[in-house]
Amino acid sequence: MYNIEVAAKRPFTDIKSLVMGIVFMFIPILNFAVIGYMLKCAKTASQGDYTLPEWGDWGGLIISGILSMVIMFVYMIPGFILMFAGMSGGLLLGDLGMIAFLLVPVGGILLFAGGLFGSLAIVKYAIDGSMGGAFAFGTIIRKALTVEYISSYVIAGIIGGIECVVFWVPGYIHMATALGETYPKL
Repeated sequence: MYNIEVAAKRPFTDIKSLVMGIVFMFIPILNFAVIGYMLKCAKTASQGDYTLPEWGDWGGLIISGILSMVIMFVYMIPGFILMFAGMSGGLLLGDLGMIAFLLVPVGGILLFAGGLFGSLAIVKYAIDGSMGGAFAFGTIIRKALTVEYISSYVIAGIIGGIECVVFWVPGYIHMATALGETYPKL
């Protein structure tokens, strides 16, 4: 499992970088750079470097932020489809709609799975720099279904969620650090 203390403290080790991330989160287009920055955090954590990376290569940060959102969207598609089908079918089919509504919880489970797998795919993309690796579904699913990854994902999600009270960025850095550190161990 990842080093919880290091990941929890990491966002606050460089207040200037943290404040920049918080400010950029509210600026359209630059908010994609914040996501790209999180990928840099995951990559450096995978290499055992826990200093916050420098802000720079804005175009690269924005592009990698956008690509990571595309990766996550692809992993979430099955859940979105079932949720939409269940909700719209439930409204349109009357009595049969109750059957359609059963698709909603299944869609919710698939959305959770999509987040679990998609997060690992994004970390793989961050570490390898390859979109193809992010869509190596067999590898991603096999690695994501390990106790090591699931425990890191859940614990980092809880602690990162608490840290998100401070404008999201600390929680994102924590999660990126946790998953970046965990990935080489899988």
